This record gives sequence, structure tokens and C-alpha cells, in this order.
Amino acid sequence: KVCEEERLDSLLVIAGPRDLSWAASLSVCFAEAGCGTTIIGVPHSKNLNMYVPRFMPITLGFDTARIMLAEIAGNVFVDSLSSKKYWHFIRSGDDAVTMEVA
Repeated sequence: KVCEEERLDSLLVIAGPRDLSWAASLSVCFAEAGCGTTIIGVPHSKNLNMYVPRFMPITLGFDTARIMLAEIAGNVFVDSLSSKKYWHFIRSGDDAVTMEVA
């Protein structure tokens, strides 16, 4: 109901295996309810437990995660200045990374 009221086209979840399984469950619920919001899951881990050499040939350490998330948060911030009609929610996950990005 909220997704339809806010006219959300999609939700982007950048997360580890546990949160991606939650996103998969949410997408099933959305499909059963006939909600048009699309759930997009992007694997992310700073602990190397999602290392897939064929698609992601580098490891993602703390410093890389911090830099990447800070860049994404900055890009979303600059985007949000030009269009005030959209809401953006950024969840970094790990407390240490969140403090660095903030």
C-alpha cells in the first residue's frame, strides 16, 4: 500500500546474503499482492563471503566499502537536490562503515 501511495517504481537493496533473502521474500509478497514495485538485489560484502571471481574479480575490504558507499551517498545527495519530489533511503549496514560514510 505504501509503495503504491508513494509511487515507488523500485527498491534497490545492496546487501549481504541475509538481507538479500529478506528482499527476495519481500518481492514474493509484492508479487502476490499485485504491487508494481520491483525489488533489485545487489550482492555486497566487506568480509569476502560473496566473492565471485567471474563477475567480481576484486575483494571488497573495509576501505573499499567505505569509499564506495560514500560515493553512492554523495551521488544520491546531489541527485536529491535537483528533484525534491523523491525520497532516498541509504542503509550502510555495518556500524563502522555507517559512521565513516556519515
